[in-house]
Amino acid sequence: MLRRKNIKKGLLFLLTAIMTCSLFYLPASAEPAAVEEDMIQYLLSVGTEQGFLDEIGSERIQRLYIDLAESGYKAVFVGYETETVEVIEGDPRLRGQISTNSLRLTHGFYNLVDWNTGRLGGVQVVTSYRWLNLPTTPFNTDAHTFAFDRNLFTIGGMFAESGFTVNRTGQWHSVDLVNGPALASEGGLGWFLRRQVNNSITRDQAVTFSGGAHILLRPRNANATSSSLRSQMFYTYAQPSAGVGISLGISGASVVVTGGNHNRQTLILNYQ
Repeated sequence: MLRRKNIKKGLLFLLTAIMTCSLFYLPASAEPAAVEEDMIQYLLSVGTEQGFLDEIGSERIQRLYIDLAESGYKAVFVGYETETVEVIEGDPRLRGQISTNSLRLTHGFYNLVDWNTGRLGGVQVVTSYRWLNLPTTPFNTDAHTFAFDRNLFTIGGMFAESGFTVNRTGQWHSVDLVNGPALASEGGLGWFLRRQVNNSITRDQAVTFSGGAHILLRPRNANATSSSLRSQMFYTYAQPSAGVGISLGISGASVVVTGGNHNRQTLILNYQ
């Protein structure tokens, strides 16, 4: 009888544990929409413009939220710009550049302000790219560089990601993740991102390539204000032509794209 009682007690304990866990467990599929909406509301609350969120896409919302909400600082949206200039094909002035009617580049800034002192603790730079037309070399590894004034800032960290969206379903698929630069200097950094599709997913469906980077800059002067840090920064996207690989090198204080034939597009970022 003693053995049966122990078995009954064991079963009772197991059933109680299962029922208790079920009260606190929610299927992952039931939460993403609500969670993303909360993230969007936070980003809007710090001044982010809806147009900027539309440009970077829903796939970047979670990362941006983590960068800002978990930074330990008060985030303040500064502004954003998008490059959408139409380019006349064959213009000799544009040799070696990607037509901007094919590639759309966007960037935005957030100030990270100390809650207690009001001092500027960092600047979060967000870059984004989206191919409006399928690249002539759709399967390749592209190079990206970012340059800034080394007298004003130091690098605090970076994250970059590439992927594609299946146009018919709107589903995003991540292809490449980078948590640090491939090459860095006092005034810049560079990284590579793969641009490809998974044929088992797309099955000849139309896709849109996109991605971007989040770069944290720290002021060299602990007492600096945003007005004292006004400066230009430069983001370059380079695409190898004819499948020829490209590389990164250092020129002066910056990281630049070197070697191989490539097309490129540079976006000037005005931090002010």
